[in-house]
Amino acid sequence: MDDSRGQDITPKDSGQGLVFKKIIEEGPADDKPHYNDDVYFHYVGRVVGQDEVFDSSRERGSPFKLKLGHENVLKGWEVVLPTMNVGEKALVTFYSKFAYGSKGADLSCGVPADATVEFDVELVSYCGEDLTKEKTGAVIKNLLKSGLGFVTPRNNANITLELKCWHGERLIEDEKHEFVFSKSGGGENPRLITKGALLALCTMREKELARVVVQPSHGFGDTGCADLDIPADATLKYELRLVTLRNKKQVYEMTYEERMDGASKVKAEGTEYFKASEFTSALKCYKRGVELTEGESVFKGDGNQQDMSQLRLLCLLNCAACNLKLKMWSEAKESCTQALAISADNVKALYRRAEACLGMQTPGDSIGDLQRVLELDPGNKSARQRLHQAEDMKKDMLNKERNLYSSIFARMAEDKEDGSDGSPPANLFQEAQARLEAEKAALLAKEEQAEAEAAEAEAAAAAARSVDAAS
Repeated sequence: MDDSRGQDITPKDSGQGLVFKKIIEEGPADDKPHYNDDVYFHYVGRVVGQDEVFDSSRERGSPFKLKLGHENVLKGWEVVLPTMNVGEKALVTFYSKFAYGSKGADLSCGVPADATVEFDVELVSYCGEDLTKEKTGAVIKNLLKSGLGFVTPRNNANITLELKCWHGERLIEDEKHEFVFSKSGGGENPRLITKGALLALCTMREKELARVVVQPSHGFGDTGCADLDIPADATLKYELRLVTLRNKKQVYEMTYEERMDGASKVKAEGTEYFKASEFTSALKCYKRGVELTEGESVFKGDGNQQDMSQLRLLCLLNCAACNLKLKMWSEAKESCTQALAISADNVKALYRRAEACLGMQTPGDSIGDLQRVLELDPGNKSARQRLHQAEDMKKDMLNKERNLYSSIFARMAEDKEDGSDGSPPANLFQEAQARLEAEKAALLAKEEQAEAEAAEAEAAAAAARSVDAAS
């Protein structure tokens, strides 16, 4: 090794004697840039053996900027800059492979092909990656140690995280957490995983170590957090190490058996919630069952398609039952429509879709489904009762609309007799529409009261139907 060139820092996979660094002046602290950082530095370049400068940032009066790890002009910068501390000055030597290669460079005085070049370098500063979509600088991440592979946390991943957090010089927390990760925040996430820390964690790979600076807008805002003694408008600094990462399989990654087993389990769990009248929790389980049974690629062969379609049908029917209990009419209707795509004459799907349409105050849409239910099951008393109810509701709504518009035309005729041109006042139709909506709401309230009275009178039968709905 030629001592005048300094230390050989050529990457191991590239051989030896291609990149050298000689420190001229140490930086004041251990403060080095990492992958994805924006690095600002001064340089003065010469071809080795020549005195003439071919390029200089100092002559231009401002530092040069590059982003580490993004195919920069000279490969040598990717090797040298991560070894330098802020404020450090060094003489670096790049042989052709890490400089301008076999083509050279047409700069101010030209760099010949296969030339070895040297630079006087000073690392001025660096800035981490801005993770905010708007690039406001509210969340800055510095990579301190690269992680393994390319996988980042997905929703519901099992994570082990070492978390340190400071406000100013005060260490707020230094703990290891094991939890189920929520990408939307909350859940089991540690309390100090603010919006900004969450953005950073979503980009991390297993074993990665990162420093993150979070401004108040992505931290605890203008209220702070009294329990953690964090004042308003506090800037937080984190050190995050993703120790372990175990993502749950995506649906497309699962085998047929895994999908069937998972869907069966969440369906059974949903049934227990349904029986306990915890309809929101039940709905969440049934929706997962629908998700696990979606797609045709795993349906093929040996009866698989029929088995999974049947399980999907049951989950959709149960989603509809939950949505009806929660008065989520349009969602109930959509679940039933999907169920009918699997089984066109499924009585439960037809009946529940009719129920949803009644809830949406569109009795005309429910009549066809109820008529089909009675064709398939003539003895279905509930469907017959609902059909009469839908027909009465439709008739009542038509009569109210007819009376409403009759009054509008009567008003117009009166105005014409008074000498006006007979055109309706600007707000007349708005008033009419408001009256119509109010009458519809009153009709719905009357309908709900009738339902409550019927449910009370047939409590035992309703309980039996509820259990059956979640089967």
